[in-house]
Amino acid sequence: MPLASLHRSARFAVAAAIATHAALAIWAAWAWIHGPFEGRGVVDGAEILAWARTGEPDAFATKSPLYPTLLRGAFALAGDSPWTVAGLGLVLSLATLAALVCAARELETPRAAPWAAWAWALSGSALAFSVQPVEALLAACLGAWCVALALRAERTRAASAIVLAVLCGGAAVLSRAPLLVGVLAVLVWLLRRGVAWRTLAASLTGAVLLAWLAFGARAWPEAGALNLRLANGGARSGTCELRPGPAYDALRYDETFDPRRAADPSRSGESIQLALLADEVSADPSGAVATLAAKALLFWQRFELVSDADFHHGFARFAAWPVLAWSFALVAPLALFGLALARCSRATPIALFALAVFATDVLFASASRYRFPALPEFALLAALFVVSRPARVRWGLACLVAGALAVDWTGRARPFGGDGNVQEAQLELETDRESPRARACLLRALELGRDPRARYDLALSYEHEHRRTGSLDALQRAAALYREALELEPRYAEASGNLLRVLLALGRPDEAARVGVDLAARDPRAGTLRGNLAAAQRGLASDADVRELEREAHRIEALRAWAQRAEALAREHARAARELGSDDPRVLWLLTTTTR
Repeated sequence: MPLASLHRSARFAVAAAIATHAALAIWAAWAWIHGPFEGRGVVDGAEILAWARTGEPDAFATKSPLYPTLLRGAFALAGDSPWTVAGLGLVLSLATLAALVCAARELETPRAAPWAAWAWALSGSALAFSVQPVEALLAACLGAWCVALALRAERTRAASAIVLAVLCGGAAVLSRAPLLVGVLAVLVWLLRRGVAWRTLAASLTGAVLLAWLAFGARAWPEAGALNLRLANGGARSGTCELRPGPAYDALRYDETFDPRRAADPSRSGESIQLALLADEVSADPSGAVATLAAKALLFWQRFELVSDADFHHGFARFAAWPVLAWSFALVAPLALFGLALARCSRATPIALFALAVFATDVLFASASRYRFPALPEFALLAALFVVSRPARVRWGLACLVAGALAVDWTGRARPFGGDGNVQEAQLELETDRESPRARACLLRALELGRDPRARYDLALSYEHEHRRTGSLDALQRAAALYREALELEPRYAEASGNLLRVLLALGRPDEAARVGVDLAARDPRAGTLRGNLAAAQRGLASDADVRELEREAHRIEALRAWAQRAEALAREHARAARELGSDDPRVLWLLTTTTR
């Protein structure tokens, strides 16, 4: 392919990416405000909004206080509405654009400002800033200024060193990645020394990035192996109020139910997840490559895709793959191909560094799902872009930067995708277990997709109605919904245990015993089910070993609670299991340790 044709293709791909991103941003903003969320809950926004409204963080708040404080002030001025949230996001987004353009102009390069604008267009919509930590925004702007001022001050090396040291230090504090920002300072200096020094700089930087990935304190994100598991579609934990999912829970339970944990209870869950991932890959290498590639594409593009069912709920009802593939997927490969074709003295070190950053970013993003603190790498790419010659190398690197910036400057997920109806129902059910609005949302979810959790939540609502009114009809509906949930997810332990509870409440101990035996055979990890089965057997005066069922119930629930990091509950069940005669080494370990 002629080089000119390749460049035209790259330009077309970047232009298509910008247009597609703009369309998705507008559509997502409209759907967020007018869809089932009505602007009240989006990805990580629930605790942010509560913090802004009350002025106090909750016990589980993990965000910076800067954005909630700004949002609280915006609410005071313009009122508490989704439009206020979106408006503040727009202001922050435009402020970022202004900062990038100003930083680009410091380079005294004619086309620097347009390139900064393109980077902003690919970096995320105004809506993406509605739940973002402002420190990340500041770090992004400071990183851009760091590169710009350091390169501009190259004529006076002392001034350059001082400015670079001060700004790198500030960026390191804000981005919490001092090692990589330090590499920025070294690299910018080495790049001015000649071809040999540039090659050395690129090689050393690639080695540092790989070492950081392998050994750094923040290199491997928490639950990184769990997120890379081939069976993990990104569904949130069943203990999460935003988007629970039994399939994700099953992967967490693998840590404590795995025989390797029984052999060594002190072994870390992350190492077991890595071993399980290795087992999955070795069992189907070709399928593993395809699955991991798909996960890397989805997670790298920052779309919070929970499961296949979510494409049929809320405002995510179209086929996502064509949009993702045509919007961003070809940008980075085109850039790398262009770099390989470019024959000049500087192409090799830049290509080596770009490949190292690209591989690091994709692997880290795939493992962390949407927690992606990679701003210093972007600053390094920006520095390489500025010093690269000739223009074709700069253009190829710009394509790579454009693809990398698709994650948005803040390193958080775009508020797009997810099950709007179920999430809205969860927010309603927190205050009213019989909320008509919540039931309406769950019924819409039932109509739109095969979602076992929606059926489970609706059944719980009917159970609550029965306890308040004594309505047997509500209890019958709950039983039917639990059965439907189990048809969709046969190893849904919470639904199976609750089904037996409802059957016992309906006065059907014989049916409860029969169903319980069948479900227990299908799901060895259902502890509550076995406890309720023991109650049914006791009611029938059965000869079955009720004590063994109760012991297994407590043992299983101890392991499940351990997997969900509920240590106090895990020890409580472990103590009960031990009193009933359990000799499981994991139970004994739980009773003799104080921390995981």
